[in-house]
Amino acid sequence: MFDAYDVTLQMIRSLVKVVDVIEKRDPELADQIRRALSVLLNINEVRAGLDAAEAWGWVSVPEDARALLDRNAAMLWRLTHPRG
Repeated sequence: MFDAYDVTLQMIRSLVKVVDVIEKRDPELADQIRRALSVLLNINEVRAGLDAAEAWGWVSVPEDARALLDRNAAMLWRLTHPRG
């Protein structure tokens, strides 16, 4: 679980500027992304919020942030689906 914590911190650091831009367009969405980041299990909510902001053309999410989102989601999935 500590790896998930570290990856989440890296992801937050990589998204600071992106969320700041989103906040100028949609403060509620930026707030929702920030709140979702505080709970590891809501990682898909973060991804959906960022996808929506990209779809609106407000931001381009850095590839390193996307990679960290994917890594975090994989770790969380594995925690709930252990190998038998």
